[in-house]
Amino acid sequence: QQAVVANHRSAEAHSQLSWVLHWAGGHEEAMAEFRQALALNPNLADGRLGLMLAVDGHPQEAVDFMKRVMRLDPYHDPSYFVFLAIAYFVLHDDVNSLAMQRLAQARVPENFWGGDAWRAAAAARAGEIDVAKDAVARVLQRNPKFRVDRFVERELANRGDQQQLALALYSAGLP
Repeated sequence: QQAVVANHRSAEAHSQLSWVLHWAGGHEEAMAEFRQALALNPNLADGRLGLMLAVDGHPQEAVDFMKRVMRLDPYHDPSYFVFLAIAYFVLHDDVNSLAMQRLAQARVPENFWGGDAWRAAAAARAGEIDVAKDAVARVLQRNPKFRVDRFVERELANRGDQQQLALALYSAGLP
C-alpha cells in the first residue's frame, strides 16, 4: 500500500498489492488493483494475476491473459504453465490442462506439490489413471498430510469450482 501511495502510477505496485490482497482474502479489492495495474500498463506480464483470475472464477479471462503474458515474455516463469493449467481445469478442458502441466513438469521436474495435485485432478477427470496415480504419489510424498478439503478451500474461491476440484481429487485417490 505504501508503494501505491508513493507512486500511484506504478503498475507493478498495484500488481503486487493485488497479489497480497488476493491471498489475504480481499478478492474484490485485489481485482480492483489488478484492473488498475492493467489500466496503467496494458502489457503487464505478471502471470500471478492470471492465477488470481482462474481461482477467483474468471477462467476464460485467465486463459486469455496467460496466453498474452506468455507471448510478451517467452522466458516466463515455468509456474505460469501451472497457472494456465488451473484455468483450463476450471473450464473443464482437461486435455489442455494436462498439456500445460506436462510443459511445467518438463521445465521444472521437481515441480511443487500443489501443481501435482492439479495434475492428479485433471488426469482423473480425463481418465488418465496412470498419470493420476503418479501425481497422487508425488503429492503424498511431498506432503503426507495433504487433505482435499483444505487444498480445495485454499485454492478456489467459487463454491462450484471447489466441488468440481474436490470430486476430481477424490477420484484420483487423494485423501
